[in-house]
Amino acid sequence: MTALTDLNAALVVMTGAYSFAPTSSFAAADGVTFLCPRCVALFGASASHSVAAWSSTGAAPAGLAPPGTRWRMYGTGVADLTLVADPPRDDVFLRSACTWQGQVVNGSAL
Repeated sequence: MTALTDLNAALVVMTGAYSFAPTSSFAAADGVTFLCPRCVALFGASASHSVAAWSSTGAAPAGLAPPGTRWRMYGTGVADLTLVADPPRDDVFLRSACTWQGQVVNGSAL
């Protein structure tokens, strides 16, 4: 388990069709980005890629990578963020190109 704050996590808001920027407002956030916990553990932060999770209620277009599941975002910010698949189901994990798959619960990547 790794705290999202240790993975340079940022709430983000869409600024264009396929561009986004950090935001400090949880209510305005269209998603969250953070460094891949697997790659940080294996190679360090400087050699890691980012993981993005897009809110089911946000402005991120359906074709924005990664495709597929959108997430309900619960919490007040990165430190206590929990992501739940929308629609909810037990067999869904965040996945990244390096084969990491996990969940975000109470501000930590599991």
